[in-house]
Amino acid sequence: METKQPVHVDGDKRGVDFIVGYDNETGDEIEISTQNADKHYFTQVFFVKKVLDKYYSDSTYKVEAMRISNNFFSLKCDNNNSDYVVVFLNDLSRLPYEELIHWKGYNIAPDARMALSYSYYNTMVLGNWSHGAETLDLFFKERFAEYVKKWNCKFKWDLFKPLNDIQKHVFKGLHIPTTENISTFINQIEGLALILIDSLNDRELSKNITIEKEDKSIAKFQKYLAQHNCPSTEIIEFFRNLQSLRSGITKAHRFSKNNKDAIKAMKHFEIEADLSNCIKSSERLFMDSIYTLNTLMIHFNL
Repeated sequence: METKQPVHVDGDKRGVDFIVGYDNETGDEIEISTQNADKHYFTQVFFVKKVLDKYYSDSTYKVEAMRISNNFFSLKCDNNNSDYVVVFLNDLSRLPYEELIHWKGYNIAPDARMALSYSYYNTMVLGNWSHGAETLDLFFKERFAEYVKKWNCKFKWDLFKPLNDIQKHVFKGLHIPTTENISTFINQIEGLALILIDSLNDRELSKNITIEKEDKSIAKFQKYLAQHNCPSTEIIEFFRNLQSLRSGITKAHRFSKNNKDAIKAMKHFEIEADLSNCIKSSERLFMDSIYTLNTLMIHFNL
């Protein structure tokens, strides 16, 4: 059966002007209206990454490497760059007017370094399908979904228990902060811990290994890996440090100075004491998460 794509219903046909570049002679910004988009099919429009915050914070939207969608519209976009998002003007013109106004607020003129990502160009322009995720956050989400599927297919049980509705919402919202926003950074720590640690399948991990009364999920996971001769030092170190980060979070969205394990974890992930490097630290967290999944996939031949 053919899958129907969301179609927006919007009676407001007003166009919105977007900056698409500079005039070579005058240096003035060039703007083109979405009403003329059919004459500029592959004209690229650039936006600061913060344009996506609205969609990450609303569980009704799904943000992927090449698309943002909900039940009312679906927008093709190149979300594979760390600093900006690219949309073809023709695709942009299909958005409801109120969405166009939102995107207008984050529109920027491109500089010489800005371009479509390889995967987006290869897929949308050349027609050669690519999975697409190039940024660490989106790649992690694709790899996690792939890992869960392959593990279940091979072993007939879930290493990470199926996500409930709340966890699905958290998973969809995982992303590298678009600005040095501490609250957003803290949310990523809590989200990754929820998905990777709280979802560990204790019941299955406990089978055929010796469990001590004080053993919690990470300890059980470590014993399970040891039983299967899987190199676990870096995996368990990552899990424990991630857990320590979450445990050290205060109500004020800071890390407790009295929590030695949290301070140690901050040093491990190279998080500045004043939390001034939220973007870089988030990248490190997602990178270590991907490394963990890759290590498991290789060892267990997934």
